[in-house]
Amino acid sequence: MRLHVGHLDEEKYRASNYEDVVTEYEELMLDILALTERPNRSALEAAAKLAFTGVQASEKAMFAQQLHKAFKECRTKAKSVTSGAKTAASVLRVVKRLRDLGRSSATPLPVARLAPRLTVASSAPDLKEGATVAHFFEWEKRVAVRMHPGGRREEAKMSAGSNGFLVATWRDGAQEETECPTLLEDLATRKKPASAPKKRPAQKRPAAAPAAAALASEGEANSEESLSPLPDLYNEKTGKTMLGTERQKLRPKGCGTCRNRRGCTPSCWRKRGLL
Repeated sequence: MRLHVGHLDEEKYRASNYEDVVTEYEELMLDILALTERPNRSALEAAAKLAFTGVQASEKAMFAQQLHKAFKECRTKAKSVTSGAKTAASVLRVVKRLRDLGRSSATPLPVARLAPRLTVASSAPDLKEGATVAHFFEWEKRVAVRMHPGGRREEAKMSAGSNGFLVATWRDGAQEETECPTLLEDLATRKKPASAPKKRPAQKRPAAAPAAAALASEGEANSEESLSPLPDLYNEKTGKTMLGTERQKLRPKGCGTCRNRRGCTPSCWRKRGLL
């Protein structure tokens, strides 16, 4: 990166059109593709951090981001471009390199290197005449599968690859990189957070006895007491006397202060100044 880019020019790498970015940094992009088929953003940021000194970290990150965006646009263009009449020559050259990398990965590579990405299949493909084995990737289970003659099925051991994609390791030790991003596998297998325990509803206390019931009980007591005459009351301090017959006559059902006691209590009469 330091070899191709002497210093970061903000006007060049901040171009709004990705074709301008590819035209400016074409040689750098081709050399990067010679090292890795899928340069990710984190790797580009790390390279920019090491390559450029005396530059703010935000500028390095922005340069890596724009370069990564240019790679993505070229990869998308590689899937759709036909004649390329309306495409910049620099973009076409990067697209051609991407396509060449895709075709060269069709042949299985040694164990030390990653083989081509396995395509996604919803069911096991039929073995063509003369074929010894067919391999594919089952998206539902996120596992690579080999179908051997006779219908024998072999599932690979899946692991995270260095390029951000799942890698299938077969029983014979061969490895193949799939098109399933490791991030999707993490999201699929991530456990849902345990739900918080449900709180029990607060138990309601029994309502207090209504005042009517209390008054009724007092009334029953009054009815029982009405069978006997009320005693006379005498206050030694004031020298006043309250006859029981007078109490019965004035307050036969008592008052609220004494909770409707028949004839009222001495404190009620003292409060009224009659005792």
